[in-house]
This record gives sequence, C-alpha cells and structure tokens, in this order.
Amino acid sequence: MAVYNAACGFGICIAFTPTVTPTVTITPTPSLTPTETATASPTASATPSPTESATATVTPTNTTTATPSATVTPSNTATATVTGTYTATPSPTFSGPTPTSTLPPLHFLFARGELTTQDNQWECSRTLASDLGFSSGTEFFQVLADGNPVVLRNKYQVVYIAPGVSSSDYAYLQRMVTQGGLIDQFVSLGGVAVINVAGLPADQGQVAPAGVTLATTTTHDSEDITAPDHPYLTGLGFGGKSLTTGDFDNWGPNQPTDLGTLDLTNLTATPTTVLGHGEDQPTWLEYRHGDGKVIVTTLSYCWAADPSVLTSSQRAATANLLRYSTFFSGSAFTPAPTVTVTGSPTPTRTRTFAPTRTTTPTPIIPTPTATPVPTLADVIAAIFGDTTPVGADINSDGSVTAADVPALIQLPQ
Repeated sequence: MAVYNAACGFGICIAFTPTVTPTVTITPTPSLTPTETATASPTASATPSPTESATATVTPTNTTTATPSATVTPSNTATATVTGTYTATPSPTFSGPTPTSTLPPLHFLFARGELTTQDNQWECSRTLASDLGFSSGTEFFQVLADGNPVVLRNKYQVVYIAPGVSSSDYAYLQRMVTQGGLIDQFVSLGGVAVINVAGLPADQGQVAPAGVTLATTTTHDSEDITAPDHPYLTGLGFGGKSLTTGDFDNWGPNQPTDLGTLDLTNLTATPTTVLGHGEDQPTWLEYRHGDGKVIVTTLSYCWAADPSVLTSSQRAATANLLRYSTFFSGSAFTPAPTVTVTGSPTPTRTRTFAPTRTTTPTPIIPTPTATPVPTLADVIAAIFGDTTPVGADINSDGSVTAADVPALIQLPQ
C-alpha cells in the first residue's frame, strides 16, 4: 500500500495511508400511521470555514402531519317528489276506495214519464236525491230512447227509472234495454242502471238488459231479506242506514211495498238477489252487465208526490237505493270514491353523498445539525493528549486514534 503523506509533531513523524470510508446516507423509514412513508433526505451541507468544516449529522424528525383517512358515509337524504294532482269528485256523505276511472260530473239522469201525463215518480226520487246532495238531470222516455249512450255516459253515472211506469213508457224502456239500446250500451260502458219496473198490473216482457221480465200476478206488503250482508242493507261504505225487514213493511196506503216479482228464466247474467219471496220470486236483484251494473226492483220506492210524506222506513230504504247506486264506477263492482287521483305519485329519491377527502402526507424535511470538524492538530492532540475536541472521532469508531487522521483528510475541503 502506498504512503500518501506523513505528519510530524512533537518530534514524532507518523506515516499513514488514508483509508477511504464510504459516505453513509441515512434513510430512515419510520413506521407511520396512517399509511404515509416518510423519506428523510438531508439537504443541508455546511460550508467549512478556515478553522472548521461542517458535516451534516442528520437526525430525522418523524413529524407526520397526516390528513385523516376519510370515511365516506352516504347521506341518505330522501327527497320525495310526488307528481300528480287530486281532483275532488262531489260526494254526498260517503267516501270509498280509489277509483278505476274518472267519474262523470253528474250523478243521476232521471227518466220522466209521458209527455202529457208524466205519471211515474221521477219528481219524488229526484227531490230526495237533491236532499241527499246528489246532482241530476231529466229526460223524457221517448227522447231518451233515441239518445247517444256515449254522450250520456260521459255526463251521468246512473240512469234511474222511477216506479210508476206507464204502458207507453214500458215500450220505450223495453227498446232501451234490448241489445244495442241506450241503457244496454250505457251500462256496458261502465254506467249503472236502476230500473224500478213497478207500474201497471200487467206482466211485461224484457224490462232490463240480459233478459229480466216482470210478473205481476202477486203483490206484497213485506219483503224477505235473502242477502243480509249486502251493502244496500247494511249501509256500510256509503253512509247508508242499516235496513231490516221492518223497513219494507206496509208502504201504503197508495201502493203495496212491491208490485210483482222478477222472472229470471231468460236471464243470461248471474244475479245477486237481495229481497224477495223465496228463491224463485225475487223483488230486488243486481248483476253485472259489460263494464257496468244493473239494479232491478219491483218495489214502490218514493211513491208520493213529496218525499217528506214518506214514512221514515220507506224514506230510509229509498235513500239507501240512491246512495248505493252511485257507489260504483268503471267495472261496476269497484266502489266509487270521493277523490280521483290523476297521475302516479312516484317518489324520486335523491342520495346525497358527503365529499371524499383525500389523504395527502406531509413530506418530512429533516433539520441538519452542523458539527464542528477539528483540525489535524486537534486530532493529533486528542490522540496524545488528555482532551478530546468535539468531533475529533472522525471515523465514528468510538475513540480518537491514528485512524481518524486519514478520515479527516478525506473530508471535503
């Protein structure tokens, strides 16, 4: 190994060969929480003075300013946007379920008797309907027979035939209830027909759609209830009164309670019999026809010029019939409501999320500490003397010896 230099002092000359010690780069890898990694990069270097040189002793300061990891919690703020409007349909005293279609504006179309005599009981029925809060219109039988069922269905819910039908009006009625007639078509389109066929003491041919005929051989002052749970009798759902057999007794003095029975021999529909005299002599029945409903009775409802003179029982039975008949819409068995919903209330749910926060680690910049570097004389003095200047252990081996001299020479000048 070649000798590069010699040093003499205190009468002693020391030959030495410099030993190159690699520069150590300290890269601390601190364990941090959260997941950021700090890289210590010493950046400061001291410029040596004529008497000392600075070496950077890097003491990394693991000060991590970490933005906390964001936990995104969705904010389930439901904003319900209901579309649709609500259109109130006039109703007397009842309310029912949601309808299947929008109801026509008027409740009743009352058929009036002959142009000359007007001898059926439409006035009493209409007055009582008005007292109950229903709207209505009227038309003569012979005019009604030539009416347009589509136009009338768009205007009225119920076609009502009051008792006391005359011989000439029976002919118009039979024309309207045959296939293709006004009442036949009105009901098929979803309307309701109430046909009180009591009138002349004579049998009549078809008096209602689908083949109902009238037999007048016997009349009665009382009725048997054959369907006690029927809404017409219970009054439930439409603001009616609960009816018993006593409400159908002795409606006179002008007429008996019923003026005959209904013959169902040729009926092609399946009826529900509510009142009668045994299974074979119904006096009050209903059935579906197309999209509508037909109610047929032989009772002498409202057989008086003024409904105020009716007995309380007869008035209650007639009021139930008027109320019950407007309780249907569309497919006839669907109860009519007081509110029609236009449009579909569809809630629109909007989910609002809190913004996502991104964690950005703060880089660690260590602060260098300058350590004074002793001169050659200081190192030699430390080797042979009793004092050890700060930084004399150049090679950092824990002691000041001759090995520190070549390490000193290798320092940047």
